[in-house]
Amino acid sequence: MENRYLSIDWRLDHPAIQREAFFGRFSFSAYDAVFIDPLEINRRWTREIGISPDGVRRIDANRDRGLSKTMTAWMGKRRAEAE
Repeated sequence: MENRYLSIDWRLDHPAIQREAFFGRFSFSAYDAVFIDPLEINRRWTREIGISPDGVRRIDANRDRGLSKTMTAWMGKRRAEAE
């Protein structure tokens, strides 16, 4: 049986590795290994969230242009896959 590999927002040039975006359609549980680029996840966060007066970035559903709702839905989807 052949192993299946998935790369999330990470350009890993290998024919056995399938690439997908962070909010992609593929289920992580369908793969033997998932590689996630930590820099790209951080960039998604910092582009959408401004810095508070105290220097901290916080998600506020009233001011984050939908990022918190999107993240909650996406993580819920991934959590359901694992159960």
